[in-house]
Amino acid sequence: RDIGVTGVQTCALPISKEFDVASQSFVSALLSDGKGPQAWIRSKTDGKTIYLREGEKLKLGDIEGKVISIGINFMEIETDGKRWTVGPDESLADAYKRGLED
Repeated sequence: RDIGVTGVQTCALPISKEFDVASQSFVSALLSDGKGPQAWIRSKTDGKTIYLREGEKLKLGDIEGKVISIGINFMEIETDGKRWTVGPDESLADAYKRGLED
């Protein structure tokens, strides 16, 4: 705190310029209706939900790809010719990194 000197409260914690919204985005639902399977991806940073079906494009933060399939407990995405999966308990950013390592 630096109120006595400048009248402004300061913080010593650095603010990352490398923040990726995909690190705070998770699969919130995997379901099927009369039109087929659908995945809901919830962004905790802005409170919005993205609704995706197989064959649709995903762009969220630094991650871009195409939804290949939606299963009961995961969805498969293809990015630059590489396929990776994400389920409800993992952020999109973590799943993407894991997919690159596999």
